[in-house]
Amino acid sequence: MIILGIDPGVATTGWGVIQKEKQDIVLIAYGTIQTKPSLSKGKRLKEIYLKLSALIVKYRPEIVAVE
Repeated sequence: MIILGIDPGVATTGWGVIQKEKQDIVLIAYGTIQTKPSLSKGKRLKEIYLKLSALIVKYRPEIVAVE
């Protein structure tokens, strides 16, 4: 099972992808999405949306958890 975890924020959104099989948990990838303060909130949210959407397409998580 692939799980995507998201720590939301407008300036910095953290994310991590893990894989759980039986009792084993393996880190697949992690990172941050940082937006520029000079952008409007709408443009910042759009950038976060587009990058999170790309992560979902890439890793195909079965579960998404938001902190």
